[in-house]
Order: sequence, then C-alpha cells, then structure tokens
Amino acid sequence: MLVLFPFTIEQVNERALDHIKTVYGDNEAVTVHAVHFTDGPEEGGVPIAINHINNLGEEYDMTLKAEAIRISSTNKQSIRQNIVDYIGEYDVDVVILGYKESTFFDTVRKHRIQDRIIDDTDATVTLVQHPYY
Repeated sequence: MLVLFPFTIEQVNERALDHIKTVYGDNEAVTVHAVHFTDGPEEGGVPIAINHINNLGEEYDMTLKAEAIRISSTNKQSIRQNIVDYIGEYDVDVVILGYKESTFFDTVRKHRIQDRIIDDTDATVTLVQHPYY
C-alpha cells in the first residue's frame, strides 16, 4: 500500500506524521512518500524535516521516503494540482493531510486544499487535525 504525506513545515504536520507512525509504523507492506512541494531553494527547515522523516523510516517496519519536489508555483491551486497529479502518477492508495480549522467562507468556497483533493481523487484521504487549532 502506498501512502502519500504532502507536508509543510508546520506543527499540524507533526501530528499527521505521528498518525502515520501509529497506524502504519509496524506494517512492512506500507510505503510512505513524504513530499514537500516547493518553488524555492531547499533551505531552512525543509532539509532538516526531510532528514528527520527519512530517519524515522529506520525506526519502523514501513518504508518511508521523504523528498522535496520543485514546482513552478506554490499557490493553493498549484499545490493541489501537483498532489492530485502525484496521486495519479504513483497510484497512491491513501493520502494523509494535516489541517487546521478553516473559516466558514473557506469551507463554503472550497478553498481548502484538503476539500479539493477529496473531490478530485479516488484515493482515501485521512485528515489529521492539530489538537490546538
């Protein structure tokens, strides 16, 4: 089974990573692709996060691969489309997304990336909310 974890450098994604470890950590049939979509250079917290996630793969039975993928733009529409394309290209079974509460207007207009991914793919999407949001 292939699990996609598109991540950003935010606390909410740490909770999603904890969920992945808890649910899939002891399953050697699971491969997790942790992907950071970026239009900028790999600096700051991104290489540290990638190294941290890759090291977690050594502690668990699941296969875990983290990487940054360069895209042309990091607006919401571009990120969503790149996630949807990745799901199709790699035949992803499950997508794990960290999220924060959104405003009423975001929900109505479906401006959240999570809503659009649920609408645009056949993959199972698990939303992991950060407990402090």
